[in-house]
Amino acid sequence: MGLIGELLPFFVAAYLLDCLVRVRAGQALFTSLWGRRFRLEEPGWRWAGLLPASETVLVPSLDLHANASGVLVSPDGDGRQRLVAYEDIERVAVEDGHVRLGPGLELKATHPSAATELAALVEQLRLTPRPRRLAVIRRALRRRCDLAALRRRRLELADDLRMLKILSGAAFVAFFVVLPASVLPDLAWRPSLLLAGVLFALSYLAVLSVSVRLLRRGGVRGWALGSRMLPLVLFPPATAHAPALVARESSLGFEPLAAAALLLDPQEFRRLEQRLRREQAAGDGPEEGAEWVVEAMTLDLVAREAARAGVPELEDPSPGDASAAAFCPECGGQYRTGFARCSDCDVPLERFAT
Repeated sequence: MGLIGELLPFFVAAYLLDCLVRVRAGQALFTSLWGRRFRLEEPGWRWAGLLPASETVLVPSLDLHANASGVLVSPDGDGRQRLVAYEDIERVAVEDGHVRLGPGLELKATHPSAATELAALVEQLRLTPRPRRLAVIRRALRRRCDLAALRRRRLELADDLRMLKILSGAAFVAFFVVLPASVLPDLAWRPSLLLAGVLFALSYLAVLSVSVRLLRRGGVRGWALGSRMLPLVLFPPATAHAPALVARESSLGFEPLAAAALLLDPQEFRRLEQRLRREQAAGDGPEEGAEWVVEAMTLDLVAREAARAGVPELEDPSPGDASAAAFCPECGGQYRTGFARCSDCDVPLERFAT
């Protein structure tokens, strides 16, 4: 089969590895096979963008743990967190993707794009009088939870993303079907190697062109544009899943819960919202008795935006039969008397209303 046949397994393996995405703490990865129905992936290594029509959306949280008094930080070499008053912060600077607040004090950003925004917000809070700090936090969160703005951004990129999927599909066929067929001697008819190479080269250049245009329309400029395009330039077969690579970070600047309200099925979003509220209510709260506000603000803002966008409220399920006594608030599974936790979700069951 020649050199191409020998290298094809390597390209397939590299292509699959290129589809692995690591979801870190504070990030949310939404995946869709056809760009319509999305699912929220768990943290860890996940497959994403295996096919040209696939779409992935990575949304990092601002991950600000703050109130009117200060911010929660992780001292160097110490696993414990503590609240640092704004008055005790010496300086605010972005270093190596983290926000440094002084010797041994840093805020770990969930994404390089979030570090600059996080540093600017902490600096603003440091200079703002205490009575007005919660209003500053709320304004920042309201901007990150604006579903209308997130919807407009996705609509602005929709045409370019649709064209990119078509071109990526052509590149996929050219590289993994037409090109191998051109070197198989047993086929009754096979395309010429020159024709297969020209088809892939044309689709490759077209994918690069549309990818650059999509990124620029999404507000990506300078070195960030180059870093996004580098995988496609260095590894041409990656153009077969360019939509997942290029549009993955098209929703930077928004909160994961806001993206969930727009991308997930309404019932899935409402179950996620309820779970987060239960976790918040069961939490121990911050140290030093401070009032924790950021998580509650985010939940309230997104819930209000979702209601305004027409996302229906989640209704408690009704018993499927006479033996059902409780249900799982996560998956909706129903259980008879004697069960206390869901066997799938490992959460306490809730009793049906009598």
